[in-house]
Amino acid sequence: MKYFLYQDFTPSLQKMHQNGGHFRKAAETVKKAVADLTIYGTELAEDIFKDIPKTNFGENRIDKCIKYDLSGYSRLITIQDNGIIAICFIGNHDDSEKWINRNKGFKLAVNEKNQIHPFFKSIDISSHETRIFSESDFSDGPLYKKIPNRYYDRIALDVPRSVLIKLEELSSIAEPDQILEIVCEIHDKEKEDVLFDVFALLKESKITEAKNRIDIYTNEKLLLDSLTQDEIKDIIEGDGFIDLSNFDPELIKHLMETMNYEKWMLFMHPDQNEIVEKDYNGPVKLSGVSGSGKTAIIVRRAIRLAKLYPNERILIITINKALAKLIENLIKFSCPPQYLKQIEIKSFWNLAKELLLEFEPDKKLLYTDITWKSKEHIDEIWEEFYKMHANNDDAKVLLNVNKSLLARNVYPQEYLKQEMDWIRSCLVSTERERYLFIERRGRSEQLDRNFRSQILNGLVHWEDKMKFVGAIDYLGLSSALVHYLEELSPNYRSILVDENQDFGVIELKIIRKLVAENSNDIFLAGDLAQKVSIKHHSFKEAGINIVGRSIKIQKNYRNSREILEAAYSILSKSVDLINSSDDDLEVLNPEFADFSTSRPLILKANSLEEEVGNAISFVNNSTSENYKACIAFAGLSLNKVKAIGERLKLPVLDGLENFNIGNLFLSDLEQTKGFEFDTMFIVNCEQGVIPNLSLPQQEWYMDIRKLYVAMTRAKKELILSYSKEATELFNDLDEYFVKDYWANHQPTEKVNLDEIDITNEYFNNVDYLKLTGIEFLYTKKAIGISVELSTKLSEHVTGKNVSANGKTSQWKNIGELLNDNNKSNIANLFGYQKTYPELIELFRN
Repeated sequence: MKYFLYQDFTPSLQKMHQNGGHFRKAAETVKKAVADLTIYGTELAEDIFKDIPKTNFGENRIDKCIKYDLSGYSRLITIQDNGIIAICFIGNHDDSEKWINRNKGFKLAVNEKNQIHPFFKSIDISSHETRIFSESDFSDGPLYKKIPNRYYDRIALDVPRSVLIKLEELSSIAEPDQILEIVCEIHDKEKEDVLFDVFALLKESKITEAKNRIDIYTNEKLLLDSLTQDEIKDIIEGDGFIDLSNFDPELIKHLMETMNYEKWMLFMHPDQNEIVEKDYNGPVKLSGVSGSGKTAIIVRRAIRLAKLYPNERILIITINKALAKLIENLIKFSCPPQYLKQIEIKSFWNLAKELLLEFEPDKKLLYTDITWKSKEHIDEIWEEFYKMHANNDDAKVLLNVNKSLLARNVYPQEYLKQEMDWIRSCLVSTERERYLFIERRGRSEQLDRNFRSQILNGLVHWEDKMKFVGAIDYLGLSSALVHYLEELSPNYRSILVDENQDFGVIELKIIRKLVAENSNDIFLAGDLAQKVSIKHHSFKEAGINIVGRSIKIQKNYRNSREILEAAYSILSKSVDLINSSDDDLEVLNPEFADFSTSRPLILKANSLEEEVGNAISFVNNSTSENYKACIAFAGLSLNKVKAIGERLKLPVLDGLENFNIGNLFLSDLEQTKGFEFDTMFIVNCEQGVIPNLSLPQQEWYMDIRKLYVAMTRAKKELILSYSKEATELFNDLDEYFVKDYWANHQPTEKVNLDEIDITNEYFNNVDYLKLTGIEFLYTKKAIGISVELSTKLSEHVTGKNVSANGKTSQWKNIGELLNDNNKSNIANLFGYQKTYPELIELFRN
C-alpha cells in the first residue's frame, strides 16, 4: 500500500477540528490514523483503517471512492485504486456531499515520471448525476484557446469541421447541455466523452485537469488500474499530492494542526520538489518567474540540507527585512523541531550589522538607519546633505554635475544617490578610482571622467556625513564590512539566497567568504524582472562560479491568468532595457497559472486620501475566511508609508510585524516582494510618480519592475488607482484592465493624511519666487533648464542684493530678480539671445 494526502484534505481537517464537539472528535480520529501512517509505516495502514467503519452505501459519482463513517455523521473520503490510497477530504454530511459533487469523475493516473496526478473523467456524460461538475468562471474568450494548440489538435483530430466550428464558439458561460448537444454530433463515444470533459473543465479554467484528461485519452498518462504492482511501487508524489512516507511525523502533525497562511508551502509541484532534493557540486542559480515558488523551494531545501548535514549551520539570506521575517515564519511552521536550531534566517542588513559589530563593537550606535542624535531617517539625512542644509556645503562639489543632469531633464537628487549606490555596490573604497573609466551597466546617462571624479568626491563627503550624524545606509554596511573580507570565516555549511538579483557584487563577495567551496554550498534564487535595486550585479566578479549549474522555472502558480497577463503587459514595455542591465540574469516569459479571475481594475478617486479610504472600506466589507490584502503606495518611500501606518494604526511590511495577525497591511512597492495577497491595491499610480519622469527614460525599467513586483502579489484581485492623471504605463492596455471610478464600486470613504508629506512636488504649491538660484536648482521645476541658465541663477541670485553704479548684479531671490524694472540690465547679465528668454519663459506664470 502507498498513501498520499490530497491538497483538499488538510484544510478540511482543520475546519472540522475548529468546529468542535463531534466534529473535533472525528478530526482527531482521522488525524491519529494519518499520523500513525508516518510513525509506524504504511505496511500497517490496513489495520489502522479497520478501526474506522466504512459507510453502508457505495458511491456512483466517483469511481473507486471509499467513504468512512465518523462521529457526528461525518465522512472521510478516500480513493483506493490498485494499492494506492488517496486521502482526499473529511467533512460533515453536507460538506462531504458538496465535495463529491464538485469532484465527480475524480480518478488517479501517473505521468511519464511516475508522478501521481488527479484527473476527471465523466462516468456517463448523458446524466447530470454522473458527468463531471462544470461551473463557469466567467472568464473572457473562446474556451478552446485556454489550452495550447498541441493539446487541442490531439482531440480535434478527425472531428468534423462543422462540429469544431460550434465548439470553438463556446465561452465560459456555455451550459453543459449545450456542450453535450454539440459533441453528440460526432457519433464516436470515446471522442464525445473527452471533448465534453475537456470543455466542461475549461469552463472553470481547470487547465491542468483538461490537459490531464487529454493525456489519458492519448495514453500520455496511464490509469492506476492499468499498472502492475511493481510499477505501483515506483509511484511518487505529483501535482496536488504529498507522499506520507516522505515526511517526518512531526511535520505531518504540524501540517494537520496548523491553519494559517503558510500551509500552501507543503504542497509543492513535483518539478519544484526535484530542485529541493537534488545535490549540486557547487553554487547553483535558480531563475524563476514571479509566483513560481522560489521562496517555497528555499525553505524546503534549507530543511533538507539541515537533515543532510547534522549539527552544521544553514543560512537563508535575503535583502528585504520583511521577506526575511516571512521566511522565518515559514521555517518555524514547516521545520521539524530537531532541525530548527541549525537554520538561521537573516536580512543582509542584520547579517552585516552582526558581523561588523564583531570587528567594531564600539560602533553599535553608528550601524543603524536612524541617527541616534536627531532620530532622522537616512532618507532625510541624504536630502539635508544634498541640498546643503545645516550649514554644510560639502555637496557643492556636485554642483556642476547637477547642472549637467538638469539640462538633460534628469533630477540630480535621486540620480546621484542611485549613482553612489551603484559605485558602492561593486567597488570597495580602495578600488573606486576604477569608476573613472569602467562601464556602468544599467545606467544610461553618460558621465565623463571629470563628472565621475566629482561624484567620487561627493561620495566621500556623503560617507563622512553619515559618520558624523551617527547613521548608515544599507550599502554603507556592506562597504564597511568588505574591509574585513579576508578575516571572514566560512561559518556556514550552506547558504541559500532568496531574491539574489538585488544583491550587488560586494554583498555577493561577502556571501562567498561565509561558506567554503563545496557541494551544495550556495543556492541562489531570483528573477531579474523583480530586481528593484540599482546595484551592479555579477556572480563572476564576486567569485561565484555557476557555470553549468543554472535552472529555470517558468510556471506561475500564484496569479490568475488575467492578473499575470496584465502585469506582464506592463513589464513587457521595458523587457529589452531590463535584459541589457545585468550579466547574470534574464527576464523569463511566465507560463500562466491554471485558473482565471476577473480582469484587474484601474479606478479613479478624487484624492489619495480617498484611494486609501476606499481600499480600507473594501477590505472591511470582505467576509472571506483567512482573507489578506495589502495597500502598496507608488512613489512613496517605506519611511513615509510607516508614517501613514502609524496614523491609520495599520501594520506595515517592514519586517517587524507578524504576518499571521491581521488581514490588511501597508507597504511601499518593494517590500511586497515574497508575499501574496487575496487582494492587492496599488495606489498613487499617477503620471509623474510612476515611472518617475524626472529620471532618464532609459532607466524607467526600475520603476516598472517595482510595479510588476507589487502587481504579481495579487492572487485573485488586483486594483490599481489614481486621483489626478493615470500613469502612461496604463495606455493602450484596455484589453487587460477594466477602467472605472471608485464611486461606481462602493460608497466613497476618506482617511485623514494631513501633516504627512505624501504628495509629489509636481502637485505641491512651492513658492519658487522666494528661493535663491542655488535653492531653485534643487527643485524639480529646474529639470530641463540649460547649464547656462543654471550658472547664471547661481551667480546672480545669491540671497543678497548687490548693486554698483545704479545697476544690480545680485538679487536676494528669484522674485526680486523678476520684479526688477531694469530688464535690459538683467538681459545683459544673463544673455539676450538665449538665456534671458529661457528665464522669462521658465517663470512666465
